[in-house]
Amino acid sequence: AYQTAIADELRMLVTESGQQAAAVESFGDTPLVVLAAGQPSGAFGDQAEAYVQSAIEANRALARKSTRGSFLLVPEGGHRLHEDAPERVVEAIREVLDRARE
Repeated sequence: AYQTAIADELRMLVTESGQQAAAVESFGDTPLVVLAAGQPSGAFGDQAEAYVQSAIEANRALARKSTRGSFLLVPEGGHRLHEDAPERVVEAIREVLDRARE
């Protein structure tokens, strides 16, 4: 069941969700902080490192879609980034709020 869920998630990223995100040309000047996990998931087996690198690059590209966007790699973070590095998530939220108030 777990492997099926992972496969479904990957399929959604590559198809529907990925296509929707790629179709957005710009977020204008919307404040945006994109966090990415640096730790590969063992669930992807021998493709784990390649998958995490691909996700990092996709997230960098997403951050560049806003003139006020930034990208933050969380090296110690995994798939459950909010649990692995909660302080980084809170920091990013505060940064977006600060930018929105400018």
